[in-house]
Amino acid sequence: MVVRGLSSGKGVRRFFLLTYVATWTTFYWATTWPIQSWPEAALLLAGTIAPSLVALVLIARESGRSGLRSLLERVFDLRARWQWYSFAVGYIAVLKPAAAATHRLIAGAWPAFGTTPWVLIPFAILISAPVQAGEEIGWRGYALPRLAERVGFARASVLLGVLWGVWHLPLFFVRGHGNYGQSFWLLATRSRCSTLR
Repeated sequence: MVVRGLSSGKGVRRFFLLTYVATWTTFYWATTWPIQSWPEAALLLAGTIAPSLVALVLIARESGRSGLRSLLERVFDLRARWQWYSFAVGYIAVLKPAAAATHRLIAGAWPAFGTTPWVLIPFAILISAPVQAGEEIGWRGYALPRLAERVGFARASVLLGVLWGVWHLPLFFVRGHGNYGQSFWLLATRSRCSTLR
C-alpha cells in the first residue's frame, strides 16, 4: 500500500522517540499506584494508546486535516471481506494458546494467566482487543508505511516487530499486569512474526 505524503526518516524517528517517552513515562507512573487502582488503570490505558496519539499529532503537523482524514478513513474502512474478519479473530484465538504452549515447552511450566476467572476471559478479550487495537494507528498507520518506504515492507515489518516488542518491556516490571513475570523474549519473538501478518 502506498501512502501519499510520507515524510523523511526524521518523522518516523520522532514518532518512536515520542512514543517511547510517553509510554514508558506513563507505565513508570503506573507502578507508583496500588495494584488494580483506577489511577494505575488510567495510566496503563494512556500508555497503551500513546503510539496512536503521537501519530495523530505528527500527522496533523505534517499533513494537516487532509492527512488526518486520509488516515482515519483507512482505520474505519469496513469494506473488507468477511474472511479477513474471521482471520483476525481466529488468529488471536490460535496465537495465544500457541504462545502459552511454547512457553510450557521452553520454561517447563505454563505461564501465569492472572487471577481473572475463566468465565470472564472472553468478555475481557472483547473489551481489551479494541483498546489494544487503538495503538495500531501509530504502529501500522504511521510507522510501518514510512519504514517500508525506506527499507521495504519485509524489513520494515521485522524492524517494527522488534521495536514494538521492546516498547512492552516496562510492563514486565509492573506488578499485577498480565506480562509481569512472563518471558519477554517470547513476546519479542512473537512480535517479529505478528508484524508480518
